[in-house]
Amino acid sequence: MRRIKASPFYTEAIGQDLGVIGAPGVGDTSVPDLSATAERGDGCQRVRLSYTKHGHEGVHIECHRNEGDWAFLAINVTKPHLDEQPPLVANTPEHREYRACYWDKGELVGEFSPVQRVTVGT
Repeated sequence: MRRIKASPFYTEAIGQDLGVIGAPGVGDTSVPDLSATAERGDGCQRVRLSYTKHGHEGVHIECHRNEGDWAFLAINVTKPHLDEQPPLVANTPEHREYRACYWDKGELVGEFSPVQRVTVGT
């Protein structure tokens, strides 16, 4: 169910058709407040990811680079997270997207946050 809901093509209407949306108040459907901003790093730009944990242990962060697949980036328990990956192609601006969900006791909790988009350069 989590994989279906994480798909970029998933909508609430699809979830209702498939019966994967629970009744209100069932389960943890909260999402972290996530923000992403580009800033100067060592040698190239980096992305500062800020978030709220709202009492959860941490957040599970995923990144989508230049239209590639979603990939695990980090599990963070302290903020902020600094994504200091160099661009996939040197000296070329890169479009990145980020999303996060809560992480407690080794498990993903709730839904993924709305996607945050940022472009980083060199």
